Amino acid sequence: MAPVNQQGATTRPVYLPGVRWFPFETTTPLEGNQTINATAKLDEIPIYVRAGTILPLGPIVQNTDELPGGPLDLQIYPGKDATFTLVEDDGETNQYQKGAFRKTRFTWDDSTRQLSWITEGNYSGQHAFKEMIVSLFESSGKKKLNVTLSPQGSLRIPSS
Repeated sequence: MAPVNQQGATTRPVYLPGVRWFPFETTTPLEGNQTINATAKLDEIPIYVRAGTILPLGPIVQNTDELPGGPLDLQIYPGKDATFTLVEDDGETNQYQKGAFRKTRFTWDDSTRQLSWITEGNYSGQHAFKEMIVSLFESSGKKKLNVTLSPQGSLRIPSS
């Protein structure tokens, strides 16, 4: 993140280390090992995502009483292989200590353009994610696919 933190300022120098980066939710990669001028209003925060990131997003909630159980938004920023483990439980009790949880390990294989996942654990409560929206951000554009979140699966995202 690179917040602009002075009234009237609209740019801020940001150093991007030696890999490829994407401005959040864009398809235009930026090369690393350079300083860029991040542009934003005072109430905006420029965010840069490293290539090879699986970024899980969900609806905004203020507390666990508001857990939606809707689709998981999984954003993939290609350029390297990536893994991410999502852990879910009821959000209310300590039943996770007795095994009432679910871990889903997501793996992105950049060379085959394939997302795969495997789930362990038996939690399947009302707030568990059952669907996901997979978005791939790449220079040719954003690809968006709706997928059922089965206990095990894979999804190959074809090139444009």
